[in-house]
Amino acid sequence: MANKPISNRNIRLGIFLFSTTEILIGSFTFFTAFFSAILGVNTKSATILIFIISTSSISVILGFGILRLKIHAYHMLLFLSTMIILSKILIFANIISLSGELETTIPQNIKSVASIAYHGLILFFFTRKPVKEIFGEKRKVLFSIHFPFKYGHKD
Repeated sequence: MANKPISNRNIRLGIFLFSTTEILIGSFTFFTAFFSAILGVNTKSATILIFIISTSSISVILGFGILRLKIHAYHMLLFLSTMIILSKILIFANIISLSGELETTIPQNIKSVASIAYHGLILFFFTRKPVKEIFGEKRKVLFSIHFPFKYGHKD
């Protein structure tokens, strides 16, 4: 049985849902960290707090960029999703470990599995040909770096 093409409406819905999810997660994390610091109930060090506020801000900006179909946001989403999946795999393999300050009440294994699943869905969805076309992505690979000095390469 041949694969049924994704409808434009479903693509737009998927883009909306993923971008909204990024905005909501980023906003919740940002405001939780920000207000816990202002109210004096923050238990994280200043560097961890800055890291949390910075990454949550990136998530919000990325969500709005995806919602507006910006190619740079598209590339950054794919890159960060890939890096997050790789980091979670390295955590599972005990190659790297997180500072205890980044730990929350949710066990690390559960967070890692959920994160791998979520970011895996992002990579699967956003690398489908119809989705790539909406963002104007013309490359045939997930990530490509242009090396002008590559042997035999001519511009």
